[in-house]
Amino acid sequence: MQILPLTECNLPLHLKPNDSSILKYVKKKANRVKCNENKAAKYYYKIDGSGRSLTYVDKNGVLITSKKLSNVKCFYRTFDRKGTSDNYLQFGRFRPLPPKLDLNELSADFVSVECRKFKKFIVYKNNHFYPSTVRRVKREEENDERISVVILVLESLSRLNYLRFMQQTKQALESMGNIFYLEGLTKLADNSFPNMTPFLTGLRARPNEFPNNISYNGPYDELPFLWKDFAAKGYKTSLIEEHPKITLYNYLARGFLHKPVDWYPRPYWIRVFQENTRRRDFCYNYQPLVEIFLEQKKQFLRKMKSSPIFMFSFYIEVTHNDFNNVQLIDSHYANFIQEFKDQLNSTIFILMGDHGNRYGAVLETFIGKVESRMPLFAMHLPEKLLQKHSHLKHFLELNKQRLTTWLDVHRTLLDVAAANYSIIRDKSKSRSYSVWRQAVPLDRNCAEALIPESYCVCDQREELNVSDAKVQKAAEVLVLKLNAILKQEKKCKKLFLHEIKSCSLIYHSHALINKEKQSERRYELVIDVKPSNAVFRGQVIEKSGEWEQRTEISRINAYKDQSYCVNDRFLKKFCFC
Repeated sequence: MQILPLTECNLPLHLKPNDSSILKYVKKKANRVKCNENKAAKYYYKIDGSGRSLTYVDKNGVLITSKKLSNVKCFYRTFDRKGTSDNYLQFGRFRPLPPKLDLNELSADFVSVECRKFKKFIVYKNNHFYPSTVRRVKREEENDERISVVILVLESLSRLNYLRFMQQTKQALESMGNIFYLEGLTKLADNSFPNMTPFLTGLRARPNEFPNNISYNGPYDELPFLWKDFAAKGYKTSLIEEHPKITLYNYLARGFLHKPVDWYPRPYWIRVFQENTRRRDFCYNYQPLVEIFLEQKKQFLRKMKSSPIFMFSFYIEVTHNDFNNVQLIDSHYANFIQEFKDQLNSTIFILMGDHGNRYGAVLETFIGKVESRMPLFAMHLPEKLLQKHSHLKHFLELNKQRLTTWLDVHRTLLDVAAANYSIIRDKSKSRSYSVWRQAVPLDRNCAEALIPESYCVCDQREELNVSDAKVQKAAEVLVLKLNAILKQEKKCKKLFLHEIKSCSLIYHSHALINKEKQSERRYELVIDVKPSNAVFRGQVIEKSGEWEQRTEISRINAYKDQSYCVNDRFLKKFCFC
């Protein structure tokens, strides 16, 4: 074991994205989504020679029928969310579709189109969207300091995977200039919900941190979301997520009773996923879903070009289960950045992951373990802002390779809503820091940053032989804890240890620096269990001959429908029905 006792946190920043230890898990794929075609595609693809479908919405929000077809009549109806439900829709009645239908005049954000041949056979169906009901905001004066914020989150995108697979996007982003990375940013929890909640609210996704009147399973209307701070300052707000079943606040949860932001195209995605049951090629009506997702961003950016906006968008499906799939959307994102480069140049534009890759055998490697814990965070700042507040660049460069979390990013973005960019001179320790107004302490450790031990990347580790008696005991303790968790649900089968895949002994950097003898031994194991064939990573503590498992356990292979019999978001990854 190589010991590098330099600081309280020895971040693993030396790792290479194409290290030989992971190359067997890296698969070459295309750099864009390609949709399969059949005979029906003629109505959706290049019907008028321009690449348009039979109906489309132009840049001004007008629904246009691109070609008149003989013996075919088209109809439209509006739809939207139903009352206080975040999961059900209500529809208007079908009306004849004119050649041009202005959705702004109709005050409709979502429209469904259906075309019939000889009044009987449906030959074309489509759904359209436009932020028709969102009204522009005029800036009050020329020296208006409200800076727009545009955030684009890619599910499971680590910094290393960005470097490995998103070269076109990286080139487009860095061509904007003034790009700052937080290379030491570490996740606070296992999956999306408990990582993005601190980012969006400043609260960890724990019942003891949520206000008493808010259930852990929602509805979440009363949480102090960032978009509320921006809305209070006159910003127009947007929340865009493309997979309605597993979005941040709807997966096994109640979402929102009321539309949380100005532009909230969730009803569109609910409708698409109702109709589009076969999404293996990541397409809808022969169009890449990622392009539809980006078009919703584009529409909002175009319409609000002269208005201050806060946009949070989260792209999920393509990258959720396979870290290699991010290649498929590289050119799509690069093209989006290039197309809107001029507008994005004057915004705070953030490209980030929520956490790293969570599934696959690559997580059994050291690099895979690190990647799962260290998401991408890249931020562009407008030149005008840096000229006025030059210290922002100084602190961002200083903090680039220091230990940071989503709580720090949240605090930083609050500065934008408050238009407060002055230097913070208070040097006292805190749970969060504004990364562009103060120095994050060099001696910060995971405990101070509220990073659970199971996700800490600061410590040293030593690989152990899996046949060691202590390792065997630690594995038994881990399985006992898994079964104790499952006892609360009778529908879940008991798990049995099948194989110990790896085990490391963890050394706290603090103890190494101060040459202290550790009072406890911390083992990190990867095990395979039966009958589910689930692969889990967890830590077990031995202290004075006593054993316990007290940190979060991660599942590192996909569970798909194994846990169909439970609807508890915590139990889902453990249960085998």
